[in-house]
Amino acid sequence: MSAVAKLRAVTAALGAATEPRPQQERMAALVESALAERRPLAVQAGTGVGKTFGYLTPAIAWARAENQKIVVVTSSIALQDQLARKDLPFLREHHPDPFTFVVLKGRANYLCDAALADVGRALAREAQGQLDLAAPGDGDGGGSGFEAVLDQELLGRVDRGQLTRIIAWSGTTAVGDRAELGRVLDAEPDPATWAAVSVAPGACPGADRCAHGRECRYEKQRRAAYGADVIVVNAHLYGAHLALDGGLLPAHGAVIVDEAHEFVDAVIGALSVELSRGRVAQVARVVRSVLAEPPAELRQLEGAAQHVDETLRRMIEARDTVGRPRRLAGGMSEDDDLVDAVVALLPPLVALTSNLREVRDRVATLDPSAGGRIDGAIVAVTGLHADITDRLLEPPDRKGEVVYLEGSDRFAAVKATSITVGARLRTIVWDEGVVPILTSATLPPSIPAGLGLPDAEWVDVGTPFPFREHALLYVPKHFPEPRGATMDRWRALATAELLDIIEAAGGRTLALFTTSRAVGDAAAAARARFPDLRILAQGELPKAELTERFIADETSCLFATASFWTGIDAQGATLRAVVIDKLPFPVPSDPIIQAKEELVGADDAFGLVSVPAAAVQLAQGAGRLIRTATDQGVVAVLDPRLATKAYRTQILACLPPMKRTIDRDEVLSFLRSLRGHEAPDADH
Repeated sequence: MSAVAKLRAVTAALGAATEPRPQQERMAALVESALAERRPLAVQAGTGVGKTFGYLTPAIAWARAENQKIVVVTSSIALQDQLARKDLPFLREHHPDPFTFVVLKGRANYLCDAALADVGRALAREAQGQLDLAAPGDGDGGGSGFEAVLDQELLGRVDRGQLTRIIAWSGTTAVGDRAELGRVLDAEPDPATWAAVSVAPGACPGADRCAHGRECRYEKQRRAAYGADVIVVNAHLYGAHLALDGGLLPAHGAVIVDEAHEFVDAVIGALSVELSRGRVAQVARVVRSVLAEPPAELRQLEGAAQHVDETLRRMIEARDTVGRPRRLAGGMSEDDDLVDAVVALLPPLVALTSNLREVRDRVATLDPSAGGRIDGAIVAVTGLHADITDRLLEPPDRKGEVVYLEGSDRFAAVKATSITVGARLRTIVWDEGVVPILTSATLPPSIPAGLGLPDAEWVDVGTPFPFREHALLYVPKHFPEPRGATMDRWRALATAELLDIIEAAGGRTLALFTTSRAVGDAAAAARARFPDLRILAQGELPKAELTERFIADETSCLFATASFWTGIDAQGATLRAVVIDKLPFPVPSDPIIQAKEELVGADDAFGLVSVPAAAVQLAQGAGRLIRTATDQGVVAVLDPRLATKAYRTQILACLPPMKRTIDRDEVLSFLRSLRGHEAPDADH
């Protein structure tokens, strides 16, 4: 049976109302062929295609027929959870081929039985009035001083109500996934409370050195992955797999990267290391939790961390880079004070490692659980030491290595990463015979090359939604360009155009901006002109609440920046216009962008780095408009460069196939026709 036939069997189970989608069937056939021939494939599948079933149906069939594993990489944990709760269970019931699947996340997403046992002991000691830790050697020969890992400070920070429910949940959950807990609590777990019952990144001693290693929930999921046909991970975890030279996940025959346009940046994040006062404080907390008497070296470490923080803040302020990352092209050696401050961290880290090993040797035979927790502290301390010596203090000699400052009013850090994602993927994954399948609703043809796949077949299967009949793409070609001497004039014209569109649409507008200042200015202008409309602006309420209010109030408008260009799903009459102020080119001073441009060379930098990045984000923003087959409206990009510059073709190719116009009267007339000339709701 072909992949298309199996897909029809699956979609038939969705119900009589489901109609065949040629785009989805073409995608399934393409994936089937690419897997059979073991060649790379990149598929752009627009809104409404149903790409999840389009790639999973043939992939499952291939995995079963070839006795291979498929790894599906999602862009986020939320998408992992959607696959786990909805799509894969449905396929397991209706796919012609039986299969098994496992969802695997990072270790910190799972309940840690060792930490949970520590919480139980700490609560018991608190109830008995025995929270103070005894010195090593007191009591029962040196073991009792390490039984209460969570001290008074930590217990004071947790949400006791949530902690009680977590302890009860721990006895019923098989996996211990944080997402499952969120559904139990009907809320996000409190960060401090979850930290008390999970293991911090880089602080796990490993299953073989932990008293609870055989029952470890994360290790059970990882072992289950070795027996599954389909393994679902997120991009950050796959990046960790690459960072470990392919040592995290079981061998697999194919990898399907969903939302592949975000994959490079996710892997870059996974390959990065950070040094900040917060990072050192996290290590210090782990050490404090296992040592009854904090040694002098710990106080030295905390003092050195404060000096690093002060030095970083001075550098960030001197370079006027608060809120904007700043590259250190020569690495940390650009600033002797920073090098001296960071080097001062090393002696106390070495001394703490020695101290911890000595304590572990004394107590491990008396209390194996305590020995495992001390091993975790050693891992945290040595990991920080290695990041400093191997990554941060080393000059960025190789192309693609980046060291940069990042800070705000509350945070200061120096970071290092590598952007050579394609080369790493080639060496660790593609050259090992793994078949790559890339897909996204927005997938510029340049993306495969950035992932080490310059020869991948790129196909756009289109979308079943009637974009040409239901959506207009409007660009005011007569506007001046939004830069330099014409910026003020462009801003005035753009604001006036936005307000006219809102009036024609009767509200119902999502306005997306490239700067926070533009959001505030435009929102103020809209409120002055439309006092009876509800104008929602980013920064005034949490994102989730802004989104809920926008969807609930049909005539409201939402003004926002980058984080709202994706994830908004406002259907029907709630959203008739998406207005985007400027083409969202990346900031040229961004360290990662600079390094990417250097990697491809100055001649190709704009076309291979900046234009694809702008195209992806613009397509994501424009994609907020048409979410169902009956949605209608206008996408207005108030940047004339989309109508005049040579690179417009490259950007337009990533957008949904909307009818294009430069006629504002056509746009306003179309919007008025959608609302039937009804007046804005005065109640709002």
